[in-house]
Amino acid sequence: AEIPKTFVPNKSDPERGFTIRHFAGDVQYDPAGFLDKNKDDVSPDALFVLSSSKDEFVKTLGTYADQSAVDSNKDGSSQNHHQKKTKQSV
Repeated sequence: AEIPKTFVPNKSDPERGFTIRHFAGDVQYDPAGFLDKNKDDVSPDALFVLSSSKDEFVKTLGTYADQSAVDSNKDGSSQNHHQKKTKQSV
């Protein structure tokens, strides 16, 4: 496969990043810690909509995202908005 002209690999050390040629200039990217820096929480409203779906696959996505949010908390003490609301109404 041909490498796009906008992608420039780091030839000296491919494990340490790459460059993307944007219209405004070259931007260097380093994959080290990429997942940690780009792990955004799913909003409680989106979790509620996903987990309330009639489609089993979509419902699974909501459950998975909800569990990931709980697992990402270091002390495990936080609950998302939907969990708190559900517990209050029970």
